[in-house]
Amino acid sequence: MLHACARRYWDVATRAGTPDATTTFHLQFDKTDFTNVTTASNGLVQYGQRGMALGYLTKVRFVRFLRTPEGKELTGIDCSKPGSNAESEARVRGICSALFELLVERSRTHPYEQGDYDHVSRKRTLIDGSFCTFAGFSETLRSQELVALRSEWTARYASVVPAAPVAAPVAAPVAAPVAAPVAAPVADAENCRSWNGSAWRKFLEAVELECLAQFEYAQSQERLCQMTVSGCYIYNTSPHYLVQSKTSKRGRGSVATSVYLKGIVKKRARAAVLRSVCDIRRVFGETRDACAVSV
Repeated sequence: MLHACARRYWDVATRAGTPDATTTFHLQFDKTDFTNVTTASNGLVQYGQRGMALGYLTKVRFVRFLRTPEGKELTGIDCSKPGSNAESEARVRGICSALFELLVERSRTHPYEQGDYDHVSRKRTLIDGSFCTFAGFSETLRSQELVALRSEWTARYASVVPAAPVAAPVAAPVAAPVAAPVAAPVADAENCRSWNGSAWRKFLEAVELECLAQFEYAQSQERLCQMTVSGCYIYNTSPHYLVQSKTSKRGRGSVATSVYLKGIVKKRARAAVLRSVCDIRRVFGETRDACAVSV
């Protein structure tokens, strides 16, 4: 039964175990912390940490998942080479759209707690319909609608044999000139003086992405790391920032992860400590915006 493999498929699709995994966030946030409020204007609205604790799967990642061996198990169709020809591309797009619409619909109608889907959407700033939750994912795998879709796809596509590629004539190898790689900008007291607003924004975007990835990974490992006697653990340090987890009571209290900005980034951002994903995005966003007018 497909629903028995729901967790395995979900882990592959959401890149479980990687720094950018969206599988679950229950180690960082309390999924039992929620309150449902019903109003005349908005209906039922959920509040609390639960919206940040639940995992989610975006459509972009779902498309990539369909190209894996697990994606073939789920759909019954090999989608590993969607761009080999126009017919193959249309086949993969059709399968993805139909299945993802069902995943979203089940996420809305079969939540573990009422209001889960809208809460995740608000907390994660995700567009309604652009993602699904694990509750909807697992419910889809046990649904009769998926059984019907798989039967339809098998009847329509399983007998399609990809056309054999036409062998091109073998030409003598010609050494092509190798272009020199473009070096990423390096910020130091000497070279950043000549940077314009565009160069600063490009540099800050790269540092922001690094900070986000390292911060989210550190949060996922908070309960697993070996703290020092002082109750600290440093995950990553660079010339521009440091990521550190720290306990409030020398290893016995709650764990908090922070990003400490350093050097030129700290001076440009006019901020020293960032304690959440929202802090990181807000400070770097404001700093990039300031570059547009001040540099």
